[in-house]
Amino acid sequence: MTENKSFVLGQMEFPILPFTLGQLQTLVPLFSTADVSTVSGMASMTTAIHEAVKSSAPEITFAEFQKIEGASVAQLLAAYNKIGVAIGYFRPKTSSKPDGSPEMQAVIAADDERREP
Repeated sequence: MTENKSFVLGQMEFPILPFTLGQLQTLVPLFSTADVSTVSGMASMTTAIHEAVKSSAPEITFAEFQKIEGASVAQLLAAYNKIGVAIGYFRPKTSSKPDGSPEMQAVIAADDERREP
């Protein structure tokens, strides 16, 4: 799959498909409250990611989604950021230089790890 058009959680890869207006209505408020440092913020983040997963895998319930094994915080952040760009909530990164923040370095490392054979 093309870069930024999919994300990995655990050992599962999910495409990022075009969103409906109904999905945007659900996603945008979730993005405004998502935060990995709080329980409610983490719930918003995982709910937003599951909403994106439902486009390509509607058979995966939220309960099943929560049972995906091997997912990391870096993978969650990478998925969240890619979905955010796809819906226009975040601007795509325009610089070819990697962001120096530890969080972004973890996201980049997780993405690179997924691509290695």
